[in-house]
Amino acid sequence: MLAAGAPDALTRVRPLLEAIGQRVWPFGDDPVRANAVKLAGNFMLAAAIESMAEASTLAQAHGVAAA
Repeated sequence: MLAAGAPDALTRVRPLLEAIGQRVWPFGDDPVRANAVKLAGNFMLAAAIESMAEASTLAQAHGVAAA
């Protein structure tokens, strides 16, 4: 769970965040930080999926059967 915001608010909601997530990663006072980390993670996943599709297409173009 990525979390950022006012320290008193994070302290208050931390038990809830811990209950619904496996771990809480605090990113300070600015909520934009947590959003940026989330978007960066989404970008890495999208890039990984795209690269797997490109590799699969290349292999199939050279006669390798799709799994």
